[in-house]
Amino acid sequence: MRAASQMDLPVEVDEALSTVGNLIQYGTILVLIVFSGVFSGLNLGLMSLTLNDLTVRRATSNSPALDPLSALTALRRTAPHRS
Repeated sequence: MRAASQMDLPVEVDEALSTVGNLIQYGTILVLIVFSGVFSGLNLGLMSLTLNDLTVRRATSNSPALDPLSALTALRRTAPHRS
């Protein structure tokens, strides 16, 4: 008895499976590229804030969502200065 992967499928079914597989691969690649762009933009936006900007934003907001600003401020204090 032949294994399922060795079975002869009609050409139409084989082409349909190939098309669906390609669509899934292209969709996955597109989603990953979009996520990469979003996270890269967020990182650039946060790291472009000066130490003074971070201190002002942290001091003027009492929102718990801005708690990561404390960690980012500490990171920026220890990082080498940009010219």
